[in-house]
Amino acid sequence: MFCVECGKATDGAKLCRECAMNKREPVSVPPLLSLPICAKCGSFVVGGKWKETSPEDAIWHLVESKLSPQGGKMDLRLEQADGRNWNAGVTVTRRIEGAECRDEAKTRVSLSNRVCDRCSRQSGSYFEAILQVRADRRDPTQAELDGAADLVDRKAFDLREKGVFITRLEEVRGGIDIYLSSKEFARQMAKNIAESTGGTTSASPQLFGQKDGKEVYRVTHVVKFAAYWPGCFLLHRGRIYQLRTMGRKSLGVKALDTWEEISLPAKEIIEAKVLGGDELVREAVIVSEGGRELQILDPATNKTVDILKPQGWVRTGETTLLLKYEEQYYLV
Repeated sequence: MFCVECGKATDGAKLCRECAMNKREPVSVPPLLSLPICAKCGSFVVGGKWKETSPEDAIWHLVESKLSPQGGKMDLRLEQADGRNWNAGVTVTRRIEGAECRDEAKTRVSLSNRVCDRCSRQSGSYFEAILQVRADRRDPTQAELDGAADLVDRKAFDLREKGVFITRLEEVRGGIDIYLSSKEFARQMAKNIAESTGGTTSASPQLFGQKDGKEVYRVTHVVKFAAYWPGCFLLHRGRIYQLRTMGRKSLGVKALDTWEEISLPAKEIIEAKVLGGDELVREAVIVSEGGRELQILDPATNKTVDILKPQGWVRTGETTLLLKYEEQYYLV
């Protein structure tokens, strides 16, 4: 095949490389480009949106968007001049009438300090919702509060590019208050915490102001841990149980008088009295063992008492764990 302009033989293209180069619109890029960088979190503007990425990636997208004409394959060579300036060499390969053409250009990219929307809101103590973490009929344990706060922190970090952040966390009487930038995120976190702990949620909106003629509400989501937790001791219909596992419809418990493992409906446990947790358990010295009975030393009174051994109990040392309730003793 021959070039339609000069008649030179080609490898199938309508134009030879020289004629294609003469007919092309040369690629150009502005000699100086400004790349916004958040002075607080270090994110860059990429495609009109703030994004946490490397400066090389942000510069690549910026230069590509400023090429004229658009199209072709771009290769970029970067050299950092100093902490805030980069020299960029650009090579663009295109096909014009089947012939491959290559253009080169240069530009300098300077970082420009800004503050991204997320950091601006965060520094201004912006929040749309409060997530209040509590417990039903008791104070939550520190482990429960730490677990909830850690979950919210991890999820907020994952969604940070969508503007989700924790404005502040306050320890209050009976739990913690977490101020959040997103109502939907607060709702989802309340749901997740409640489902994973067998708890409950409620929400109450409060009018905050108006924006573009529409009423703006802040929402308080309250998530309550269940009145019981794995490892706690319950008094239910005259018997003492230790809670082992929690499900949405049933709870696995161990009866301390027989050590029998059973399952109880969750709605039935609502009637139970929560006695407490590990703070009720004491270590007691075993004085003697015979048949179905143990003699132990009450750690509170130093008196010897007799206890029936529940089925499955095995002695592992000179002491055992003991729970005392209303003058009754139970091996734990």
